Amino acid sequence: MDIDLATNMNYLSDLIDATKKGADIAIGSRRNKASKRSLKRNIASHSYNMLVRLLFSIKIYDTQCGFKAFERKKLFGILPYIEDKSWF
Repeated sequence: MDIDLATNMNYLSDLIDATKKGADIAIGSRRNKASKRSLKRNIASHSYNMLVRLLFSIKIYDTQCGFKAFERKKLFGILPYIEDKSWF
């Protein structure tokens, strides 16, 4: 999760439960109607995420949301292939 707690922590158990129920990865979203973001910010965010979905053929609606949970074995299976060349 992001250090600024951009996502409500009330949803943490839902996120973790998703991996316990079989999801390899669970990703939160700031697209919730209760989210308090400006119209300009919403338009920019929705546009960016739509572009990412179109370019990469993915079904994730908020790719930049840091609120994620991973199934441990799956995550550790891919970590050896992740390499940082900069500030990652």
